[in-house]
Amino acid sequence: VSQSRYDDLNGGTPLDRSSCPSITSQVKVGNASVSGTTSEANGTIIKLFYNNALVQSTTVTGGTWTFNPLTSPLIAGNTVTVSATAPGKSESFTNCSAKVVASNCTSPLVNAAECAPKKGF
Repeated sequence: VSQSRYDDLNGGTPLDRSSCPSITSQVKVGNASVSGTTSEANGTIIKLFYNNALVQSTTVTGGTWTFNPLTSPLIAGNTVTVSATAPGKSESFTNCSAKVVASNCTSPLVNAAECAPKKGF
């Protein structure tokens, strides 16, 4: 953020950083949604990233947020992260609550290769 943006937004003083949100749902191939919680206020903007690329955003209501439906499918091995921007605050770190997308494995798992083919097992 440029210094001029701070001057415009907060009289030259950097804004407080928003708290990191948490992903509370399972993050697996085939899931239609990702959800979580935050300690920030209603109206906070939550951004969803796949491998550091912004995918979509939503807003917080009652301390929770949900991306449903997802605009891009979850792909095994990708990293999913979220960030928050609360009203009157700057964006949290963009690598909050990192989760690696899991494959849908059979139960019980017979061996690691069953769930992670071509992953070097």
